[in-house]
Amino acid sequence: MVKGHLAVLWNDFCDVYERKTFRKEDGSAGLRRERVFCDLPCRVSYSGGRAGKERGSLTEARQEVKLFLGAEYPVKAGSVIVVRRKNTNTAYKNSSPPAVYSSHQEISLELSEEIL
Repeated sequence: MVKGHLAVLWNDFCDVYERKTFRKEDGSAGLRRERVFCDLPCRVSYSGGRAGKERGSLTEARQEVKLFLGAEYPVKAGSVIVVRRKNTNTAYKNSSPPAVYSSHQEISLELSEEIL
């Protein structure tokens, strides 16, 4: 069972948030963030860490972040994902469309400045 072998590597947990429409008290439509999955076992992988592009007097560093989790969770592109590793929460935004395999899915993430 491949999934069982992969799950042994999943030592992090994540919550997945999506933007949902709702009706405001005045009857107009609004958007809010709702948690759709909680405490999913996962793994975050980092690659790159390459020197980035120079932009004027600043250098932009690039790092690729990929999330691995079970294929049974339908995570939408554009979701916000908060990953817990030990006692640290890290928020990621703009999740990519997931690459779904029979045993797992892989989602590219972008670090978010926002704290949920």
